[in-house]
Amino acid sequence: MKNWMNLIILSCKRITELSCSEENLNQLDSWRLALHLVICKACKAYHQQMRLIRLHMKANLEKKSQVDPQQVELLEKEILKKFKDGLN
Repeated sequence: MKNWMNLIILSCKRITELSCSEENLNQLDSWRLALHLVICKACKAYHQQMRLIRLHMKANLEKKSQVDPQQVELLEKEILKKFKDGLN
């Protein structure tokens, strides 16, 4: 029973990793992320903070620089990768 639950309910560490790459999730991981966020208030808060950081980071980079949107997206992915790597 415990192994079955581990397939459905992801660990908090795995949720923080998925929060860094939310837009690239497959349907199963999106569902597992949503399920975990309903159950875990701490991960829900972290996920919301990461979304807010991404949103403001992207808006500020686009507004304050002459970098094209593709460059902004590459920089965003690089920063999120560093966040994700810092978790390991």
